[in-house]
Amino acid sequence: MELVGSDCMEINTEQFSSRGAPIQCGLELSNGFRSRMDDWEKHRTLTRVKLHQGVVLSGAKLVNSKPFRDRLLEQFNSLKPVGGEMEGHATYAAAQVGKVEIILVKAICDWADGDKDDSAQLFAMEMAVDACQHLLSKPDILSELKAKDRGLPTHTSNELPDVSKVLAEPKKAQASFENDYEVPFDIFD
Repeated sequence: MELVGSDCMEINTEQFSSRGAPIQCGLELSNGFRSRMDDWEKHRTLTRVKLHQGVVLSGAKLVNSKPFRDRLLEQFNSLKPVGGEMEGHATYAAAQVGKVEIILVKAICDWADGDKDDSAQLFAMEMAVDACQHLLSKPDILSELKAKDRGLPTHTSNELPDVSKVLAEPKKAQASFENDYEVPFDIFD
């Protein structure tokens, strides 16, 4: 899968001109989703939820306009995009700086056609999380990345740090917060 910055372009009255290079997702995670998800099956009413892998357009604009969406699809037609979203481009850029493998997993909750409705967001989020959990629960899925499953977080919700400290004294509290909480997956050796 590739992520293409849909905001990295020149716009004139005639056309859009792409000015950015696609960002590749991580090979190991991409291969995992491509080859080890055949047994994942979820349904919404009468239809089966489908996984699609491909180019995703990403930019800072919330697109809720069919004409604008259609212009983007026309401009990037040769890439055959499977969707669009807003957060992935910055996330991929941060992962590249940290030399961390990453993959974007998103679920469709609207069609960018002018009829935006948040009613499907919860279901879409649950499907994306479930697909990731399903893949990451497979044996040795992270071994090529030298990642270590560190188990569940050691804190219960009532033991989590008070984030108001971070707002009041950012530098002092940030150091405390980082030392008190462990994330379940550590991809750094």
